[in-house]
Amino acid sequence: MSLDSSGCGAVSKSIVFLRYFEDLPDPRQRAKVMYPLPEVLLLCLLAVLAGAETITDIVRFGEAKLALLRRFRPFAEGTPGRTESETRFYITSLTLPADQIGAMVRDHWAVENSLHWVMDMVFRDDECRLRTDNAPANFTTIKHIALNVMRRGNGQDSLHLKRKVAAWDDEYLASLIAR
Repeated sequence: MSLDSSGCGAVSKSIVFLRYFEDLPDPRQRAKVMYPLPEVLLLCLLAVLAGAETITDIVRFGEAKLALLRRFRPFAEGTPGRTESETRFYITSLTLPADQIGAMVRDHWAVENSLHWVMDMVFRDDECRLRTDNAPANFTTIKHIALNVMRRGNGQDSLHLKRKVAAWDDEYLASLIAR
């Protein structure tokens, strides 16, 4: 995945977030890719940090914040209007089928319970109505990344307040991923 930032300004060079995904292969068919994977990941993360709770929220965020997004990446084709398909990646040394690993993860109650409460309080997870295909799992992954990014943010504000400030203040939102 190329992180060429030509034409995006100096701020784009400070995005540590996208560097974590440099070696991530893009499973989409090259001929059908209109939006580069780094742009899709950045859009999703910023939208969730700013309060997006559905794929429609992410689309609307992208439409409203295109100028902000272009501070980091070109977004030459604008932002995606809908999602064709998504892939969820797991990192594990296990060689079990995904359904067995999923069952093991759900049985890990100590982590599940504490994380569930935070996700519900900060992202209103229990009210999320995504139910189609991989959308629930994919959106949960983006919210987990956003939670970790917010935890690293400056200040003593609650995670809920940090998320609101990110929605209101483009500079603060940009600062969350520029670390």
